[in-house]
Amino acid sequence: MQFLKIKKDKKTDRLTLEYQKKKKDDGLDEFSFSSFDKPLPEFDTALLALRKYVLEICEYPGTDDFLTRTTVTGVSFSYGGDNDVMGATLIAQLALKECNAPLNLNTPHLAEDFYSENGGSEKQLMPDNMAADLEKLIAEAERYLYGERAQGELFEQPKEKVA
Repeated sequence: MQFLKIKKDKKTDRLTLEYQKKKKDDGLDEFSFSSFDKPLPEFDTALLALRKYVLEICEYPGTDDFLTRTTVTGVSFSYGGDNDVMGATLIAQLALKECNAPLNLNTPHLAEDFYSENGGSEKQLMPDNMAADLEKLIAEAERYLYGERAQGELFEQPKEKVA
């Protein structure tokens, strides 16, 4: 399975997962799944960890102020080259101090490695550790897809009688 997009709506908490699976004939099937079920806390932690890359890639100052005002809402993935090298674009919002609407940001598309043996410019590669942090998000998205989600009590527990 390869994810094409992982997106969490800030207002509704709806999680949308788009992914593809290889078929037996080497073709690909694409799927889209959307749910309002809350993910496990680890999903939100993995999404939160991507904020620093948005600021680094977009060349914003690495201050705590900018970091706390940045919200990653999604990631678009692609896969290329003979080795299906992962590439990604981070989708984020930066809360502005003097405006009631956020600044919407899409980082440039960056790859975890070069698509071919010929190499290329280092500027097309993800910052250090970004691919590992994306893999954590992918693992949490898979857990969500297979039913591991944050969930309250399904049934209310009986209350003890006070004598």
